[in-house]
Amino acid sequence: MHNDFAEEIFPEYFNGSDPFKIKLNISNIDHPLYEGIDYEEFDANKKMKYFYKKGSANGPDKTPTSKITEIEKTFKNKIKNFFLKYSQIYKDQLTKDNKKLLKNIQNLINEKFDFILSDFKNFTDKHNFLKNQNEL
Repeated sequence: MHNDFAEEIFPEYFNGSDPFKIKLNISNIDHPLYEGIDYEEFDANKKMKYFYKKGSANGPDKTPTSKITEIEKTFKNKIKNFFLKYSQIYKDQLTKDNKKLLKNIQNLINEKFDFILSDFKNFTDKHNFLKNQNEL
């Protein structure tokens, strides 16, 4: 019932798009690890897990999720910048551990930005996803 309620209020966020995932291992908040790109078919039972909340046009969305327009632009403006923006906005509400985790994820993404971007492009190319992307 909870998913149905959310779908009624935010129908544009539940359009059945198949999600890509940037997999991070955060079991050690001091050293999160990048584990690759993955994909899964849309599962209606996971609607709240996929929950997407749009942000500003040129800034990050309100969740670390985004609809892909251009891979590099989306990754940089929506995903990478999410961790910086929201760790600053909610700094007074986050626990010390949450602040540390967000900062360390931000550092990981900054350090591995080109590698993750290349990995994403290679993954989508290999699996013939996002065929309409000019950059692929």
